[in-house]
Amino acid sequence: MITKFKIYENNITTLNLSHQNLTELPKLPDNITTLNCSNNQLTKLSKLSNNLKYLHCYNNQLDELPELPDNLKILHCYNNQLDELPELPDNLEILYCSNNQLDELPELPDNLEKLYCYSNQLTKLPKLSNNLDSLDCYSNQLTKLPKLPSNLKYLNCYNNKLTKMPELPNSLEVLYCYNNQLDELPKLPDSLEVLYCTYNQLTKLPKLPKNLKELHCYNNQLSELPELPDGLKLLDCHYNKLPYNDLKGYKIWYAKTYPDRVEAKKYNL
Repeated sequence: MITKFKIYENNITTLNLSHQNLTELPKLPDNITTLNCSNNQLTKLSKLSNNLKYLHCYNNQLDELPELPDNLKILHCYNNQLDELPELPDNLEILYCSNNQLDELPELPDNLEKLYCYSNQLTKLPKLSNNLDSLDCYSNQLTKLPKLPSNLKYLNCYNNKLTKMPELPNSLEVLYCYNNQLDELPKLPDSLEVLYCTYNQLTKLPKLPKNLKELHCYNNQLSELPELPDGLKLLDCHYNKLPYNDLKGYKIWYAKTYPDRVEAKKYNL
């Protein structure tokens, strides 16, 4: 079993030490820009080079991280035992810190584009970067979300304690908000294509956007649905108070209830 690793070359910029059964890292070259030390048995990291841009230290036993270099763009530190993160550098674009023991996050840099912080113990999120386009914060203990950035395309916040959703940005394409305590949803943006809102306490849904392709709303208290968009490909509305359970059932019900609209809607029954 390898527990230590010596490095003699000082001119390397990319170093892959993954899957080496390491318990500690050697002294790292100053000019290194990419370090992959994932899938080891590390409990701490040595001082990081100021030139480092990409750090992959996931699947270890880390309970803390050292000071992060100013040039760091990508940090993958998921599947560790971290209960806090150090100050995040301004240049950071991707933060993947899921499956740790975090109960809060530090201030997020303005350049951050993707945040994966699911499966922690977070009770709140800090202010989100305006450049953020993807947010994965499911399986925490969140009771509310901060204001969502205008560029957000993907939001996954299922399995929390949310009672209300914030205003949704016009850029949003995918929303997973199931297994919360929601009794209503905000206005849905026209850009939305996929909506998972199952296992909540919803009694009605807002107007559905014309671009919606998938609607998963089972296990709620819905007694009716708004009119479905023509382009909808998948509907799962089991375990509600509806006279149908899926898209085929809805089309049959619609034809019987509104026979004068069927030809105009051009449903293929």
